[in-house]
Amino acid sequence: MGLDITAYSHVKKLAKNCSDVDVNYAACQKRRHMRAHVVPDFADRLPSGAGCYKPTPKTKRYVFRTGSYSYYNEWRNRLAQIILNVPAEIVWHNLEEYTNQPFFELINFSDAEGTIGPEASKRLHNAFVEFREMAQKEDEYFQRLYDDMTEAFKLGSQNGLVTFH
Repeated sequence: MGLDITAYSHVKKLAKNCSDVDVNYAACQKRRHMRAHVVPDFADRLPSGAGCYKPTPKTKRYVFRTGSYSYYNEWRNRLAQIILNVPAEIVWHNLEEYTNQPFFELINFSDAEGTIGPEASKRLHNAFVEFREMAQKEDEYFQRLYDDMTEAFKLGSQNGLVTFH
C-alpha cells in the first residue's frame, strides 16, 4: 500500500453531500462525482467543506502514486529541510512560526487522507514553481514527485481539489 493523489480542476460542489444524493458511494462514483474528505485538524485546507463535488466540462484529472507512506514522509521531510532548513517535525511542533512559510499546507498535512482545496492549492503551486530550481538539485526520485505535486496543485488551484487517498 501507498499514498495515491488525485487532482481535479474545475469542480463544483453539490448542494447535498454524496450520502444525501445517493444510496451509496458507488452510485456517487458511477456519476463521476468526487467525495472530498476533510481531516478535522486540517479543515482550513478546504474551506468549502467535505462533500460531493461534480466535474464540469473543463475538469481535468491527474492521478499519481507517491510511493509508500514512509517514502512520502521522507520526501516531505526533505522538502522541509531543503526549503525551510528544518525537519518536518520542527514545523509540526511550531505551527505558528511556520504558518506563512512555503509548503506549510503540505508539510503540515495528513500523510494518508484528506483534501486540499483551491486556495491552499494555489499557494502550494506557486511555491512549487518558485522553488523548482532548488528541487532540480535533488535526485531523480525527489524531482519526479516534486513534478507530480506541481501538476497536482496546478489543477487544484483551478477551482479544483487535490485528494490524498
